[in-house]
Amino acid sequence: MLNKISVITPSYNSGDYIAECIQSVLAQDQIVSKHIIIDGGSKDGSLEIIESYAKQNSNIIYIAETDNGQADALNKGLALIDTPYFGWLNADDRYVPNILSQLFSLTKEQNLDELSIVYGDYRLIDVKGNIIGFRKQPTFSYFDCLYSYLTIHNGAALFNTQLTKKLGGFNERLKFAMDYDLILKITKGKQVLHIKEFISDFRLHPSSKTSNLEYVRIEETKRLRKHFSRHNNLSIYLLNKFSLLKVVLRMFREKILFERIKR
Repeated sequence: MLNKISVITPSYNSGDYIAECIQSVLAQDQIVSKHIIIDGGSKDGSLEIIESYAKQNSNIIYIAETDNGQADALNKGLALIDTPYFGWLNADDRYVPNILSQLFSLTKEQNLDELSIVYGDYRLIDVKGNIIGFRKQPTFSYFDCLYSYLTIHNGAALFNTQLTKKLGGFNERLKFAMDYDLILKITKGKQVLHIKEFISDFRLHPSSKTSNLEYVRIEETKRLRKHFSRHNNLSIYLLNKFSLLKVVLRMFREKILFERIKR
């Protein structure tokens, strides 16, 4: 499946959004060989929606069973992937139509052993799917990603399957920052490419993890920075301030800073 990608979607009680998520994957110009949906025991009708789409589309594969959290679900999906790159789209988010083939095209002339991630920009949407903001991302810097700014949004990226599996997949000890952990693991010493296109829509709503687990995100981010940097807390604090300045200057040079401030 060298000319295809796969998409993993962890799902739990996402009945209000899962259909839109699936439809957005189906609208990807046949670049997706498998859409792997891992449902962790939903009780809100999500599974029935997933099953109805799977009956009509042979590339939709789903597993419905209890799991040990999002990272566990993602690892179950990862085990089924046989394409060189995969996307990770949460059940309440959606892809921009016909965009993944454009993102995947960046990988064609790159060495599979060296290219870890290709990523783009993303939009913010509300509960009803209305666009309420934009996130144009700067080019990638491992130093800045480690110490201050997670440049890559998981829903707007393709990840190298081989590297992800080789480095242990998703960290099941983490409840929130498994994306940060994965990005730091697979990009170190590897190539990262950025395309200035909107890849996905990130939904803001009251029941999302982003809304309810902010304290977990902060604590897990602190732990990961200490683990990957091997520095003490004071050094990390100072490097964080220096890195934030670098990010701001890079956003200014790349002409995306004023739009971020405005919005």
